[in-house]
Amino acid sequence: MEQLRTDLFVTLFNGTKGEFKTSSTIPAKTTGGIFPSMVAAGSMSGNPTTASLVSQFKTLAFKTNYKQEGGTRMIYGTPELLHELSGAFKDPGLRYAPNDSISSMDLKQYEFGGMKFVPVPCQLFNEQSCFPATWQRKLLILDQETIQPVKLKGLSAFENGSTLDLEQGSRDDFKDWWVKANIGVQFNNPLASFTLDVQ
Repeated sequence: MEQLRTDLFVTLFNGTKGEFKTSSTIPAKTTGGIFPSMVAAGSMSGNPTTASLVSQFKTLAFKTNYKQEGGTRMIYGTPELLHELSGAFKDPGLRYAPNDSISSMDLKQYEFGGMKFVPVPCQLFNEQSCFPATWQRKLLILDQETIQPVKLKGLSAFENGSTLDLEQGSRDDFKDWWVKANIGVQFNNPLASFTLDVQ
């Protein structure tokens, strides 16, 4: 189940839309992920350095702002890169709260120009068996209200079970446990989101 959830996370963000043959030659469909959908739709993107990160973030935030005033978008990235973003936004004098013995080194929300952004750390972006190495420096700023999980009508989103064993009439004296998912992504307005590949 944990491996399936990992696979679904990877597919949600970077899945390739298409069809392939399973080991039994049965055709299966794959869903397009959030990032490939953004590329296909022509979503805005930038390649800022650390020095230009805040200015480019703000520029693209205003250019892709289709939400009502105060609407929230999410910022997905590795914990390390989100920490860099927070440091770039913060003034040196704002690192400590009055009468607080714990330093607050990361911002939990960004607000400017009637917009809100909430960082979401994704440790799995660091895992090169799941994502390309470039994802360690990638920020995805997403309007989640335009993204919905979808599935085929009449089928369960998740199913799990086991095969029969010897006691249940099978010739095998063991059980195989299985799990499968039937989930895709519907991205209604990729132009309300943008990406940044920080150099």
